[in-house]
Amino acid sequence: MMTRFKIGRVALLSGCAFAGIIVPAHAQTAATATAEAQSAEDAGAPSAQDIIVTGTRVVRDGYNQPTPVTVAPTTELEKATPTNLADAINKLPQFANSVSPQSNSQLQGNSGEHGNLLNLRGVGPTRALILLDGIRVPPTTFRGAVDVNTIPQLLIQRVDVVTGGASAVYGSDAVSGAVNFVLDKKFTGVKGVAQRGVSTRGDLGNYRIGIAGGMSFAGDRGHVLASVERFHSDGIKRSARIYGDDAYAAVGSVPGSTAAPGREANPFIFLPNLRFTTNDYNNGIITASTVPALVNTIFLPGGAVRPIQRGTPTGTPGTNVGGDGLYIPGFNQLIAPLTTTQGFGRLAYDLTDGLTAHVQGSYSRSVTSYDTQAQSVLGFRFFSGNAFLDPAVQAQMGPNDNFTVFRFIAEQGPIPTREATNAYLINGGLEWNLGGWNITADYTHGKSVTKFAQTQVEIPKLAAALDAVRGPNGSIVCRVTLTNPGLYPGCTPLNVFGAGTPSAADLQTVLGVSRYRAMNSTDDFVL
Repeated sequence: MMTRFKIGRVALLSGCAFAGIIVPAHAQTAATATAEAQSAEDAGAPSAQDIIVTGTRVVRDGYNQPTPVTVAPTTELEKATPTNLADAINKLPQFANSVSPQSNSQLQGNSGEHGNLLNLRGVGPTRALILLDGIRVPPTTFRGAVDVNTIPQLLIQRVDVVTGGASAVYGSDAVSGAVNFVLDKKFTGVKGVAQRGVSTRGDLGNYRIGIAGGMSFAGDRGHVLASVERFHSDGIKRSARIYGDDAYAAVGSVPGSTAAPGREANPFIFLPNLRFTTNDYNNGIITASTVPALVNTIFLPGGAVRPIQRGTPTGTPGTNVGGDGLYIPGFNQLIAPLTTTQGFGRLAYDLTDGLTAHVQGSYSRSVTSYDTQAQSVLGFRFFSGNAFLDPAVQAQMGPNDNFTVFRFIAEQGPIPTREATNAYLINGGLEWNLGGWNITADYTHGKSVTKFAQTQVEIPKLAAALDAVRGPNGSIVCRVTLTNPGLYPGCTPLNVFGAGTPSAADLQTVLGVSRYRAMNSTDDFVL
């Protein structure tokens, strides 16, 4: 429940006491009113200043708030980052490890964390309440986070960020605070934006176009707002920068140090040609075996093995400069391409001198498509008698021996991924000024649908294809075709011992498109 009270300054103490006994079950909307100037008080004459109590908060100017509040005008945010409002907000010190097209978590497949998800105080995107002019924005991921790319930006006047321990009074989904995108509800006229840009290196092309308008009618009793806008960024791959093309990474600088990387005794250093020694991109490392001589060996093209070359150790365990091991390929996205489209409309009308009705709605679509690295054969166990084993390797193994291989399926090439989020929000309400009391009633319905598609390895089919044996006629077959022929029809044996061994045709038998559809719907009534 939310009730607004307009009271004089002398009644502030009682208003705060009333606020203290209201404990909402869910996060409540934050008012955006600004206290009026007190010129009479400055002159020494007594006067009353309007204070608005919304739910459990006393809302005043940002510099007068008892809790940490940042009021960021859109004009200032656009100066910092003219391309995208969400990227500008992420530059504020209150935000850390937010998910965005620039972050690695954007590129981790079915993580459920995609888009531009604000991480307030580093607690997690699901712990921050996102509001559009005080109205709860429905989640866009199945984990409950909100992609702020879906918020119309052209009519946003400012962004209020509430942090601090007292922000927990907003509810369980505002543990880290609340971010309120405040509309310029009285905007009159027409404004537009048309811009295009590239990075200083001539890549990362982007454009933003939009138009917004507002006008009063019926003798200023009514006011209408509307906007439509579109943003696109081409994105860039890791290979576009030297630190991506040459496999740079931040690691500890003191080899053998017991201090964690990044600590004073083991500070970070940015080094090229980094390798992760417990995995390999296209050959395969034997990390465990019942035959000790095979442990820490790497497959060569053709299936033979040799001891792994460790390279130069660093201060981060499991990473070396040079030598064998996994590296991050250059075709991975450094910044994912992004296209957003938004439309917004609002109508407000004074039914009487003290009663105002409003209705507003928004629609947005956010699409990102990117490539990420091939998937891995993580910890698959191979047994003696595998039909693809090199004779020299088989000779070291007894009938019951086995080994475990870590390897990426580099032959798969870049994995195409696409994600699209469609979201809409409809809100209607009344504001009634009754003898100095402001009573507000609002109903909001919001819905978002996120669709995700990515080419991935089907693990059960892969496991069956890797378990290759000789059939009755001497040909190489999947063991499952002999023991349970109907389980995986069309199973094709797959050889992953050494770079280039799996053919493109063989890989197609274990690949499939992983899809999910996440829908979030919310209905809120606030009085």
